[in-house]
Amino acid sequence: MADYPLRGSSQSKLTQNAAAAEKAKQAAEESFKLGNPTMAVEQAFAALDLNPKLPMLQNYITTYLVHSFASILTFCKKKKKDDTLVLYSILFIEDCYADIDEATIRKHYK
Repeated sequence: MADYPLRGSSQSKLTQNAAAAEKAKQAAEESFKLGNPTMAVEQAFAALDLNPKLPMLQNYITTYLVHSFASILTFCKKKKKDDTLVLYSILFIEDCYADIDEATIRKHYK
C-alpha cells in the first residue's frame, strides 16, 4: 500500500495536536522550574498523548517522576516512615513485600 500525504482535516488535526503537544511540553518545563514536579508530570503526559514522537519527552517525564518521588522520600524521612515502598515504586518493583534479591534491584535500576 502506498503512503499518500494527508489532506484536509487530517493534516490540520495533526498540526493542531503537534502545536498543543509542544505547548503542554513547555508548560511542563515551566511547572518543573517553578518547583511543581507533580504538575510537570501531568502536563508532560498530556503532551505525550498528543504527540508520542515529541523529542526528549520521555526523558523529561522520567526526570519529573524522579523529582516527585524524591519529595515523597523527603516527606517519609521527616515523618520517620519506611521509604522502602517509595524506592521500589521508583524502580517499578511491584511486589514490595517479597524478598527481593540484589540482581532484581540492579535490573530495575538500569
